[in-house]
Amino acid sequence: MKILLISPRRTSARGAPRYAAEAAIRSRKNGLERLGHVVDVAHARDAHDVISEANRRRYDFVHVHDDGIVLECVEHLTCPFAVTIQNAGLHAFDPQGPETSASLRLLFEDTLRAPANIVPSRRIRQLYLRSGYRGVLGVLPAGVDTDTVSWRSAGNGRALCVEPVGLPRDGWLAAAVRDRVAMDIVGRCTARTAAAVRRSQSVRYLGTWREPSLYESLTEYSCLAILDDPEAAMHIVPAALAAGLSLVVGDACASDLTEQPFITVLPAHEQRGDAVAAAIQHAIDTNAALRGDIRQYAERRFDYRKVILPEYVPIIYEVRQYFADGQVLIAPWGGQPRDGAWPKREHDCLWIGG
Repeated sequence: MKILLISPRRTSARGAPRYAAEAAIRSRKNGLERLGHVVDVAHARDAHDVISEANRRRYDFVHVHDDGIVLECVEHLTCPFAVTIQNAGLHAFDPQGPETSASLRLLFEDTLRAPANIVPSRRIRQLYLRSGYRGVLGVLPAGVDTDTVSWRSAGNGRALCVEPVGLPRDGWLAAAVRDRVAMDIVGRCTARTAAAVRRSQSVRYLGTWREPSLYESLTEYSCLAILDDPEAAMHIVPAALAAGLSLVVGDACASDLTEQPFITVLPAHEQRGDAVAAAIQHAIDTNAALRGDIRQYAERRFDYRKVILPEYVPIIYEVRQYFADGQVLIAPWGGQPRDGAWPKREHDCLWIGG
């Protein structure tokens, strides 16, 4: 098959590392190519342009990872396609909830119009079913090529926290500073937080995510803590497990994770300062004896070649059959760029392959 993967154009509003999302797409591309398929990747700045080119090239399947162009694809993409929304925290999403942001509600409603959705967890699948979705609905975690992730038999006794953080938020960081939990923080934080961390002897703020070096050095750590950034978690958690790290995650980031000796899931009401700091310290203290088990767990649950790819290909064929059965109606668009000439790719669209 000739397949196109449309990469997200943006990072998380909270600073999720783009490198992690692109690593997942590379895994999908490499895995499908090993099976003999031809796979292109498009990074699109303009929805009209990338959809027009995809229609012109007549792909057998298009996987849209850019949730900002879902409606345009629904209306104008003539190739069989599926959408993956870049937010693993949808399992806790309430479409009618008073605290649900209008933008997330609209985004979810857009995906309900797509002929096929590939979601990262069974809990999110249940959300779509409860909402009356009738299209193709596959479950596919982000996954990781475990063979390419460095693994050491012992960590450095520190936790890596990937968070937008601030001292006022439930006081957990203040508790970690007070209790001298050994921890490095990457991401955005307030000036107040940065000042407090500078006075700490155990907590270090490393600034924004330095890709890809930090991603590749995960195995140096003993624990990954990520409480409230599900978009980052869906890509980073599998890699951290493959690297042998214990996890402390908020419920919003837990996806289909269940409690294990090396996984602590904290519901929102338990994310108090002392509880979070204690959970991180416990994960650090117990990690050394569990790293082999953690690696094996990652291989069983998230290895791309052994687990994810064998589930991915049948979903692709199911989507193609759904289109072949005539269950999808696409509004005509002509499949041509607006001015009749393809724009300069260095400004509008970057294609890898093909």
